[in-house]
Amino acid sequence: MLIDLDVLSPGEQRDLANALLRAAWSAALEETRIVLLDLFLEVDHSQPEATP
Repeated sequence: MLIDLDVLSPGEQRDLANALLRAAWSAALEETRIVLLDLFLEVDHSQPEATP
């Protein structure tokens, strides 16, 4: 994909940069969520069952 930044206003350039950063951040967070969920499940399964 090629985006001609010269035709964008400074505000549009800023909006595009923010959108690209949000997408990259979201992708990074997705991997972190998976790791944290795996860790939570491992810790949860290692706890003895509570008896009423």
